[in-house]
Amino acid sequence: MKKVFLIGDSIKKGYDRYVKESMSDIAEVFYHDENCRFSQYILRYLHKWKDDLKISNVDLVHWNVGHWDTLRIYNDGCLTSPENYKENLVRISERIEFLFPGAMQVFALSTPVIESGYIKDFEMRYNSDVKIYNNIAVDVLKNRGVIINDLYSLLEDKPETFHSA
Repeated sequence: MKKVFLIGDSIKKGYDRYVKESMSDIAEVFYHDENCRFSQYILRYLHKWKDDLKISNVDLVHWNVGHWDTLRIYNDGCLTSPENYKENLVRISERIEFLFPGAMQVFALSTPVIESGYIKDFEMRYNSDVKIYNNIAVDVLKNRGVIINDLYSLLEDKPETFHSA
């Protein structure tokens, strides 16, 4: 049976159990219950989640990160700069290759956000930032052979109830 490892922020938490259920006949699906937050957090804890779940070889790692990286607190700029986000994506991809040799990688782009769902002038996320960071991910990860799962385009024209708050 194939093995799939899901890594990600609240986007992953929205689909992880459904993926596990729907793939139960064809794959073992593993995921940590933790919200993986921003890209540096994944770099710090990826090996721990692997150990916690007692998994070794997997066939596919499906991962996402970006919403926390685009968070603006007191409107002072994104929590993770675009340059650092780019570097972190490469490092995470390399870490996945190291921890799970031969595993296929799929990266899910961040979904649209409900901008009105945040506290204005304190904690904000903007779709314009999400698009910029998604474009960075596509540019960086496609060159590394990572398959892109474009959740942004899938949900962009859907009602706000499909978007992240």
